[in-house]
Amino acid sequence: MRNSLGWLVVPIAAYLVITLGLPAANGALHSSAFLTHARWVVLGCAVIIPTAAGIARLWALAGHRGHS
Repeated sequence: MRNSLGWLVVPIAAYLVITLGLPAANGALHSSAFLTHARWVVLGCAVIIPTAAGIARLWALAGHRGHS
């Protein structure tokens, strides 16, 4: 199961760097709008990752090969 989600690491990391890291590096850390944005980004990732894990688990239970 863990290996089946390995393909998500790079896209999620890139998304977090672009949506949080770059604005933070440009001084947005003290903005309340950025903090609201950051909460939504983290919440979105917290929804996407378990959803992808569930789909990968169902895919594996159906007898399909993983991405590894």
